[in-house]
Amino acid sequence: MIPTPCWLDYPLYAAQLGLRPVLVPADPATLRLDLDALAGALSPRTRAVVVTQPGNPSGLLASRAELRELGRLLESHRQGPAPWLISDEAHRDVVMPGERFVSPATCYHRTVVVYSFGKHLALQGQRIGYVAVSPRAPDHQSLARHLERLCRAQGFCTPTALMQHALGRLLGLSAPVEAVAARRDRVVERLVAAGYDLVPSQATFFLYPRSPVPDDFAFVEALAREGVLVLPASLFHDRGRFRISLTGSEGMIDRALDVLVAAAEAA
Repeated sequence: MIPTPCWLDYPLYAAQLGLRPVLVPADPATLRLDLDALAGALSPRTRAVVVTQPGNPSGLLASRAELRELGRLLESHRQGPAPWLISDEAHRDVVMPGERFVSPATCYHRTVVVYSFGKHLALQGQRIGYVAVSPRAPDHQSLARHLERLCRAQGFCTPTALMQHALGRLLGLSAPVEAVAARRDRVVERLVAAGYDLVPSQATFFLYPRSPVPDDFAFVEALAREGVLVLPASLFHDRGRFRISLTGSEGMIDRALDVLVAAAEAA
C-alpha cells in the first residue's frame, strides 16, 4: 500500500517483485496522510505500507501524532499478519529550521528504514545508503540477514568502493539547509503573490504547487518550452500539481520565477 503522491518508482518496484501496488491518495487539500482512506484500503493481502518521511514531492513532514495514528492503525490490523512499514528517509537531513523530523520507527515496531547519504551530502547521483530494521520488530534479525543476502545477490545495490572509503570522512559535512530555506521562502512568497496554491515545504529541496490549469502535464510542457524544467504530478501518481526543485543557482531561480509568474497570468 502506497500513499500518493509518492516517488515515481515505488509502484514499479512493487510490480517488478510480483506485488500489487495499492495507491491511496493523500488529503487533496493538505497533502497529508488520509488515515481513513488507508484504513479502508487495508486487506488480508496487505504486506507493507510505504511512506516517505519527509515527503517527496510534497516536502511535508508527518508529525509524531500522525505517525502514532498510523502505527495504531497497522497494529490493529487483524485481517492477516501485521504489515511492515517501509520508511523512505532519504531527505531526513534536509529539514527546514524550526521543523522537527520524527522517524516512523519510533512509533511502530515493524518498521524498515531506507536512507541515502547522497541527499545528506547533496550528491544525489551517489547511490550509497543503508536499510535498517527496527530492533523492536519481533523478527528483525532474520529480516536483516535476508536483506543483506539480497543486496549481495543483486549486485547493483552495492555502491562504488571509492565512495565506501570516502564516506567516513564526508559525514561531517551537511546539506546547505539554511540556504535552501531562504530560497524556499523567496520562491513561496513570489508564487503565492502570483496566485499559485501551494503548501510550503517543511523539508527536502522541493515545492509542490497546484498547476494553474487542470492538465499538469500540459502545463509542464509549456514551461519546458520556456526553458523551465519541473516535474508533473502525474509522475508522482497524482494530478493537478507539479514539483519544483530549489537546487538551482540564484540566477536560475530568478529566471524560472519570471516564467512561472507569466504562466500563471496567462492561465
